[in-house]
Amino acid sequence: MVRDSNTTLYQISVSGNKITKAYSPSIVAYTGSFTKAELKLDSSIQSTYYLKKKGGLFTTSINLRAKLLSNKISITY
Repeated sequence: MVRDSNTTLYQISVSGNKITKAYSPSIVAYTGSFTKAELKLDSSIQSTYYLKKKGGLFTTSINLRAKLLSNKISITY
């Protein structure tokens, strides 16, 4: 499972040192609201949950990313 500070999560399946599936996306905004939420399998080693969050006058892009490197999963946002 992949999480960030907005309680954003999704799951990935890994087989043979490749990400085969990204699924079950979920988001909860504690403040503001999400105006875009799109989960993509970018490549065989990377999946990204692309989000846009509106809070007041500002819209922020958030990319919650899982990347498979040398049999380890790196999570960034």
